[in-house]
Amino acid sequence: MKNWFLFSHYSVLAFVNLIFFAFLSGYLLLKKNKGIVSYYLGSFFLIHFLMLFGFLILFSSIASWNFYHSIFTNMILFSGVCFNGFVYLHSEKIFSKESKYVSLGMFAFAFCVYLHSVFVELSAEKDYIFSLHAYCFSSGTEVGIALLILWAVNMTILFRKQIVNYKNISLSYTAFTLTCSFYFFTSQGTFESSELYLAIFLGTLVFGFLLFSFSINHLSEQTTFKVRIVGLSLLVLLCSICFIAIQSLKQADDEYNKERIAEIKYFTPDMIEEEFTDVPESIEYIVQKPAFKNPSSTRYNLLYSKKSLVSSKDIRDGEKNEKSTRWQGKPAYERNYRTTARGDHFIHYTFIVQSDWYEVGYEYPKYRTYLTQKVLFYLYCILGISVLLLIIFPLFLDFAVGKPLHFLDQGIEQASLENFDSPVPILINDEIGYVSNSFNAFVDFVKKFKKQKENYIVQLESNISEISHELKDRMEEVQKLKVQQDGDYFLTSLLAKPLSINSNKSDLVSTDFIVKQKKEFVFRNRKGDVGGDICITGNLKLGATKSYKEYTVVMNGDAMGKSIQGAGGALVAGVAMNSILARASQKILNMTPDKWLEEVYIELNTIFHSFSGSMALSAIVLIVEDNTGEAWYFNAEHPFSVLYRAGETTFIESSIQLRKIGFESEIPFKVQRLKLSQGDIVIIGSDGRDDLYLHSNENQKTINEDETLFLQHVKKAKGDLKEIEKNILKSGSLTDDLSLMRLGFQENAEAKPQVKQNPIGNHNEATNFKNLNELLLKGKKLYMGGDITKAISLFMEAYSMDEKNQKLGKLLGLLCFKGKNYEIAVRILNQYLIQDPDTIDLWYYLSIAHKRLGNFLQSIEAAKKIYEIQPDNVYNLINLSDLYRRIGKFSEARFYSNKAIEIDPENKNARKLYKLLNKVNAGSTASG
Repeated sequence: MKNWFLFSHYSVLAFVNLIFFAFLSGYLLLKKNKGIVSYYLGSFFLIHFLMLFGFLILFSSIASWNFYHSIFTNMILFSGVCFNGFVYLHSEKIFSKESKYVSLGMFAFAFCVYLHSVFVELSAEKDYIFSLHAYCFSSGTEVGIALLILWAVNMTILFRKQIVNYKNISLSYTAFTLTCSFYFFTSQGTFESSELYLAIFLGTLVFGFLLFSFSINHLSEQTTFKVRIVGLSLLVLLCSICFIAIQSLKQADDEYNKERIAEIKYFTPDMIEEEFTDVPESIEYIVQKPAFKNPSSTRYNLLYSKKSLVSSKDIRDGEKNEKSTRWQGKPAYERNYRTTARGDHFIHYTFIVQSDWYEVGYEYPKYRTYLTQKVLFYLYCILGISVLLLIIFPLFLDFAVGKPLHFLDQGIEQASLENFDSPVPILINDEIGYVSNSFNAFVDFVKKFKKQKENYIVQLESNISEISHELKDRMEEVQKLKVQQDGDYFLTSLLAKPLSINSNKSDLVSTDFIVKQKKEFVFRNRKGDVGGDICITGNLKLGATKSYKEYTVVMNGDAMGKSIQGAGGALVAGVAMNSILARASQKILNMTPDKWLEEVYIELNTIFHSFSGSMALSAIVLIVEDNTGEAWYFNAEHPFSVLYRAGETTFIESSIQLRKIGFESEIPFKVQRLKLSQGDIVIIGSDGRDDLYLHSNENQKTINEDETLFLQHVKKAKGDLKEIEKNILKSGSLTDDLSLMRLGFQENAEAKPQVKQNPIGNHNEATNFKNLNELLLKGKKLYMGGDITKAISLFMEAYSMDEKNQKLGKLLGLLCFKGKNYEIAVRILNQYLIQDPDTIDLWYYLSIAHKRLGNFLQSIEAAKKIYEIQPDNVYNLINLSDLYRRIGKFSEARFYSNKAIEIDPENKNARKLYKLLNKVNAGSTASG
């Protein structure tokens, strides 16, 4: 009985964990209105509480009943089953049928392993591990493996439930399980470091709290912030006390050793003289033998035995045991341990004096009694402080946070009932006190306003006769103002109509638009409307004088503000945009579409910015090359434009690319690009297309929040503008101005490219066309006959007549490459790829041509274009690798070479280049 409760260092660790997991499981299992998920999670932590209770038994006694600790410790196997229920049921209840079978299977597995491990533990021969101050955990490896299997099953389910949504839970559960499993694997005394077990138990605390915190975030029932704050405070407090306690106990352990060594040294002279009349009471036995001889063949001389607990035979037999001779080779006076055949445990210190070896032994239980006195102090401190924290801290939080929030909630409720005579009491002048004070000030303001309003009503009722007469006069005045306002509306509408015009003259690109302003009026029996939406189209000529291209320009804008304010913004935008197009319509602008759009944006933004934020414009300005369908545009916070292609509709944009014109934009200006194919239709519209009151059977009005509804309208109408408008009006009533713009690219399959007249020269284009055809025919005959040089000469002459002919440019570029005229090939191919940048073969020829000329950097740039479009093009990868090798960048060369080998391991050029790079690498290593 006296050895029933003898605590050790590790008792503190187990007790700290026991208290913390009692708090976690208690909160989940005892809180009100809990669901089944809370039961599973609470049971998970309760099982860990029982496991830690078993560990407390293991570390707190050396009596035989200690063997039954496995009944509790091995219960950890069922924690995986509980967590499995939590995984299946929390947040998204999926795999419901599967969960029954999996949970039942996991329980059966855990139960079988539990029974077997407990049986093994109770029937196994018990070895006492002094480094742990506990008996050997025989079934630790079995339990650890079973834990990892259960963990793997649960992680598989989390992966199937999209682990990204539960990443924190998965990581904390993994860390928690691995920490517990690691202890079971090391429970046979594999490691003797107390710091390691301190880290294991503290890790269990931290990972357990993280798992608890992340898991309750996914519970459907309401939780409280207090449990997180209290839990975190308890965690920090317990970790701190635990660390201090372990360090203090280590110092106490060192003091015990020093006392025993001092006692032995003091008694050593009497021991040598074999005078045992005044033996210190704590010494249990003394053994002597000649030093430096084989322990198994030397006779031991038992000089002293206090209670005949030890005999010479016990010492000799113990020395034959490998575990009992761990003291050999250690410094003198270092503490060692011994267990007799009868199961008695001793601490002993060994040293050599005058060629004799001495061993002085002490009772191990007395050492544990010494530790128990120290440990009990910390156990009481931990228990007392934890209880105080769990009682006082929630009360403090209730007073400092809970009550102020409750009072604030009551004040809001009273204010909603128009009871303004109940101010929120301010308990503490902290952040919540500041909010409460601000709320009281707001309530006082509302109260004063209400009182002023009541006084005004009383005064109004007392003077009703005078006010009625005055009101009549005012109404007449208002009517006059209404007529005047309608006149202003009429004038504004007259100014706006000429600005919103369809001036597109292109035969290849068709444009149309509908503008339906929200504000309608009648002025002198003339109906009209006015608003902030505007649509403008026109044409441009951009490029060199002899090689310009024709473009179609469309703009759809929505000025900020309602009625007259929005109309003012639309007027400004219309005047500015029409002025820009008018300036450009009679001449060829030698600039790129990107540059022209940038200048348009700068000019419009400068104009609207001068209004200091009182006027702004959302708009899309788009230009399309009439022949190729290449399009450039910018969207200044306008609703996304829609592409109708082959019967399907998609949004062209996916995010805001620019702020409204007139506002400072944190997003840098960038022209966006789009490639239109024959028959494509682009639909642009203002936000009136989406801001609808949807038609429903109920009397309540529902505002549309589905931006994709417009895609359905466009698809149903097959891109027809009037049908789109009908579909919009069928689905709901307008709440804002509506403008829709349609742009169709080469919708007529028979359309021919436009013949552009040169406004500068006076050449006869018909003659040029005839000469061009003759040159092409002659060039083709020469090429077929094998005379490449003359063929190139004729094609060059033809190209000088029509540099915009893409087919001619492509053929000439390839002929120049084949004829090894690489400089000309580079120039022609560069010009062609500006118009058609997606032709991979020509990028490859351009790269090779630059390479032959020694322009390795330009060659790499062209090859990188291919890599962006086709990263798995083996020939381009080989070319890139060789180019980087030539400029000395061997790491990049090896990267592309390895990539080529991975795609095509049998490619001879790739393998040859790979070997060459390996030789270079070996040579650089050897020289280094």
